[in-house]
Amino acid sequence: MKRLGCLIVAVCLLFLVGCGNGRKDDLPPEPITFGFTEADFGEIIFNDYRVTDDILTVDLSGNNRLREILESLCYNEAEGDITPEGVEKYSLYFGARAFRFYEDGTVLYSDGINGEIAVLLYGEGLSYLDGVTAGAAASVGEYSEDAEITVHDGNNLKAEITENGEFLISLNEVKVIRLSNAEDYTLSELDYTVKIGGDTIKICGNFITINGELYAIFEGDFDFLSDYTYKSDSSGFLPWI
Repeated sequence: MKRLGCLIVAVCLLFLVGCGNGRKDDLPPEPITFGFTEADFGEIIFNDYRVTDDILTVDLSGNNRLREILESLCYNEAEGDITPEGVEKYSLYFGARAFRFYEDGTVLYSDGINGEIAVLLYGEGLSYLDGVTAGAAASVGEYSEDAEITVHDGNNLKAEITENGEFLISLNEVKVIRLSNAEDYTLSELDYTVKIGGDTIKICGNFITINGELYAIFEGDFDFLSDYTYKSDSSGFLPWI
């Protein structure tokens, strides 16, 4: 009888251990942190394939919110061989690293050393990128040659614009895309302020604001503004107002 009791206890213990192992195996895998740091974000380039027939490239290095998301980003490697279905929506490059996002939800990641792998991102992942741009790509604006044009450089020196038509041709060679969440960006110092009619355009490196709305430059530039001669402005105009 005693031997039978010991046998029953042993069976019960085996059952309990087996159940415990089953529960452990059923737990989801622990998320892996990519381990990105501030040093990885010297330049962050976003390529969007949804807006134009060509690649729309935007420098997101100044986007503080995106940097925060990347620093805490976690993943698990997808199981099996993943072949994306549909076309690529957009991609993100920083340092030697790259993320590529597809219409079917597949995300491919490359660390620049090993081969590209499919990953499952945790939480919101990089869905922030879905809404980085807003609206259609366009030239800076169509203005009448009769509009009054004034230009100041970053030192509040003024250029005299005598050929409005030539100026507007150069201006409209610059293509921009409006950016959402302007508060997420840190802009470089003000390079130029252009006032045309009732519009105020401020140029800060690869970004401009038009009446306070933020845009990224993806084609052309404002280098033509350096061809003008800038002198002290006796009107007292302050470009930062």
